[in-house]
Amino acid sequence: MTPDETKTPGNDGKEAIVGYLTADLRHEFNNLLQGIIGLAEIIELDESLSEEGTLAIRTIQELGEDAHDLIQDVEISKQSIADREKRFVQIKPEVAEAKTRSKQKPAILVVEDDHLVLNVVTRMLKQLGHNTLTARSGTDALDLYRNNAERIELVITDMKMPNMGGLELAEHILTDNPETKIVVMSGYLQEDVDIEPSQFGLAGWLEKPMTADRLRQVINSVIGER
Repeated sequence: MTPDETKTPGNDGKEAIVGYLTADLRHEFNNLLQGIIGLAEIIELDESLSEEGTLAIRTIQELGEDAHDLIQDVEISKQSIADREKRFVQIKPEVAEAKTRSKQKPAILVVEDDHLVLNVVTRMLKQLGHNTLTARSGTDALDLYRNNAERIELVITDMKMPNMGGLELAEHILTDNPETKIVVMSGYLQEDVDIEPSQFGLAGWLEKPMTADRLRQVINSVIGER
């Protein structure tokens, strides 16, 4: 199956129904939750935050995570929490071999057309000790990758973007360099889009919204612990 042939909700004129929610609506909802949960985690690190402020932020985090769990339960009420967590673990359990890199520090390329999500994920990565490069489209990301291939140790890309989606971007990058580690993140469940990440040479699949800890877990499993 090629990226163009990938089954996405609505492609065949039929929408995947999740309770009363379409998969597309849930995708947008999860993008919003990603912004809320991610920003709350970032604000919580502010040392000047009062005790009341800290409690308020933690409440926001808990509400966001509860909302995500409830949406998940609409479709997968019979699926265990352990099974859901498996989707945050890498598909290929291998650590990247050490490579000779340029004098520039290694970086993670983040590709996301939603400005809020891009900002949140990038800030999470920086807090985890990673340098980042960012792009808001698949075409810009491909140019950025080709100009910085020697320093990019991982690509994290949204799946659904205008013009060039994450799977098509992955195909181009892996054609240039089959050893590149690529993780696709999406507000869709993996079963919604009916793909097997390993068929596309991906190192992992990450559902939005994700916490910094889940992001760290996936990164460490793909490129090793920093």
